[in-house]
Amino acid sequence: MRVLLRQWKAKHEGKGTMVTHEESVCPDNECQEIVSQKFAAIRQLRESTEERRRNLVRRKRVKIAS
Repeated sequence: MRVLLRQWKAKHEGKGTMVTHEESVCPDNECQEIVSQKFAAIRQLRESTEERRRNLVRRKRVKIAS
């Protein structure tokens, strides 16, 4: 069981659809450590995917400009 720590609303990249964010924690420290590690892995994968996408767009722009 996880406990809601905080909740807030924001627009994605400052525009568009309103998104509700929720941050929750485990009451048990061991559980929280496992969850934090999994979230860190997911975040790292997402960031590397976004970086690859940005690099592809840059290469296409350079290729078009050439």
